[in-house]
Amino acid sequence: MAVHCPEGSADLDLPPDVAFHRHPFPGSRRLSGLARLAAPVRALSRLGKFRALCSRIAATMNAEADAALVHNSMYVAAPPLLARLSVPSVYFCYEYPRHIYERSLIRRTGSPLLEALLAPLSAMEKRIDRESTAAAGSVACLSAYMAGRIKAIYGLRAEVIRPGVDSRFFCPSGRGGGGGYALSVGALWPFKGHEFVAAAVAAAGLRDLVIVADRELPGYRRRLRSLCGSLGVRALILGGLTDRELREVYRNAVVVVCGQAMEPYGMVPLEAAACGRPVVAADEGGLPENVLDAETGFVVPRDVSEAGDRIARLAGDPRGADAMGAAGRAFVLARRRREDAAEALYRIICGTAGIEA
Repeated sequence: MAVHCPEGSADLDLPPDVAFHRHPFPGSRRLSGLARLAAPVRALSRLGKFRALCSRIAATMNAEADAALVHNSMYVAAPPLLARLSVPSVYFCYEYPRHIYERSLIRRTGSPLLEALLAPLSAMEKRIDRESTAAAGSVACLSAYMAGRIKAIYGLRAEVIRPGVDSRFFCPSGRGGGGGYALSVGALWPFKGHEFVAAAVAAAGLRDLVIVADRELPGYRRRLRSLCGSLGVRALILGGLTDRELREVYRNAVVVVCGQAMEPYGMVPLEAAACGRPVVAADEGGLPENVLDAETGFVVPRDVSEAGDRIARLAGDPRGADAMGAAGRAFVLARRRREDAAEALYRIICGTAGIEA
């Protein structure tokens, strides 16, 4: 077994018997300073270079592998590697390019001018994404919601594999209860739902909201702080947390609120449940597949009043909140095990390649 990835990919913790190949790719370097003004042109050039890199990697895999498992890439959702493989392939689609297929919800920038400048890049990305996805031997995805979207976008059937979390690491503190604040986790982008969460927290009568984010749309933090201030909500925005720090923030929340718009899957409710905390989630996308309504938390429409009511109910009943948190952890342990997801993926790879599992 071997793993191939371009330079710039995340580090992987692999068993010693798995060969690891990181292929040089100068296009992975982020632009800074004045060079960012040329980003649209540089991005088009980078995609061309990325296609060439995928051709070289595919040649190696075709010569050495019996089957290929291909993941989303950093530069275009379905990497052009798929169209260059002659061995059977499974494309594990974590997320289709939402900025292309859900433009009313997600945009790369807040500037109409920049969006226009990026139009040729988006067109090229869309063409590569569709060609590559169509070339896959089979497609896997994270939720029934995603399977429906893949059918609508590409006309393809996708197998559903619902990954779990490390429940040995994400676990309750044993202290019970929460720290009196609501928690929202997700990048500082409008579609991650922090504004909806802030309004619902205010409607619930809570005054403390913690937001954990790893990325940020320039200027959005200021906008979010201003909104929270107008609502009378004290917002603490945290970034750059270690996994252990994130775990403590989960453990100490009275409730974790997931307001993401049409989230394809959502690991946040699973991490919260594994830590024994109840979840209030928007009834959209893949989120309802990871929250059992009135058992492990509440699934609500995108309505501030209803969400606020459920948050207030949990904040006012610590024992009930702990009971829902315990039920959430039981759900993760029974139905969102990482081992089960890995086994399901293995069966799909073997089926695609015609190998006995």
